[in-house]
Amino acid sequence: MNNSEVIKALKELREDLTASLNEVFDKLLDSINNMSENDKTLIDFVYPLSAMPELFIGKKPTAVISGMERVEVKTWRGVFTEILTHCNAETVYHEKLMFLRNKVLGKVRVLVSDKPDGMKRPLKLEDDLFFETHLGTAELIRILTNRILDEVGYDYSGISVAIRDE
Repeated sequence: MNNSEVIKALKELREDLTASLNEVFDKLLDSINNMSENDKTLIDFVYPLSAMPELFIGKKPTAVISGMERVEVKTWRGVFTEILTHCNAETVYHEKLMFLRNKVLGKVRVLVSDKPDGMKRPLKLEDDLFFETHLGTAELIRILTNRILDEVGYDYSGISVAIRDE
C-alpha cells in the first residue's frame, strides 16, 4: 500500500467511526428526550473523589463507587463514613488513622480525635476514633481527601461519587 491508499483507508475508517458514534449518541439523546421529567431527575452523574471539592456543592450524593462496588448513600456524611470505613478496615491504614488522632486540627476544634468532646457532629468509627463532620460539603471532601486520606497514604484515585442536582 502506498501513502495515498493508506490515507484514503484512514479517511474511510474515520467516516465509519464517526457515523457509528453519531448513531450511538443520537439513540442516547432520543432516550433522554423521551423520558418523563421525573425520570430525568433520576440521572446520576459520577465524578471522581479527587475532583475539585467545589464541584459537589449543591449536589446530593447517591452512591460511593469503588471498582465494581457501588454503595448507596444519602448524605455527604454517608460518603465520608463509607470511605473512612473502607480505609480503616485495612490494618496499615487503621494504625495511621489512629496516629492522626488529636493532630488534625480545624480552626476551632479537632477534626480527628480519640473522643467526641468538643465536636459538633462527631462520627464514631470506633470506640476511640472520631471524626468531625459538621462541615460544608466542599470542606468535608477537602478534609477527607487532603487532610486524612493523603496523610495516611490511602489511594482514593479509584473512588467516585454518584451525585444528583438538588
